[in-house]
Amino acid sequence: MSDARFLGLDLGAERVKVAEVRVENGVARPGRTWRIDHGKDPAASLARLLPDLDWDRIDGAAATGRMASALELGRVPGKAVVAAGLQLLYPALADATVVSIGSQGFFVAEVVDHRV
Repeated sequence: MSDARFLGLDLGAERVKVAEVRVENGVARPGRTWRIDHGKDPAASLARLLPDLDWDRIDGAAATGRMASALELGRVPGKAVVAAGLQLLYPALADATVVSIGSQGFFVAEVVDHRV
C-alpha cells in the first residue's frame, strides 16, 4: 500500500476521540490523537475538529461508540477496535485482557492470538 492516512472516531456518551493511523512505505503506525468533550452535541464538536483533522486528505475513516450511528461512516465494534489497536501498538503481544470503562458502560475484551 502506498502512503495513506486513516482516522478512527469514537463517539462516546461524553467525548469525541479521534485516532490517526498513518501508513508509510507499507508500514502502519500510530499518528496523532484528539479528545474533546462534546456536551451532548458531537456534531458541533466534530465540526470544530475538522480543520485539525484535515478531513479532505484522509483515505478512510470508521466510527465506534455509543453515538457513532450519527455519522455516515462504517461502524466498528469496540472489541474489534481494541484488538486492532493492540496489534498496531504492541505487535508482539498476542494475548491480552482489556477492560474498557466508559461513562455509560464497560466491556471486557479477551484477545487471544490477536483475535477477540
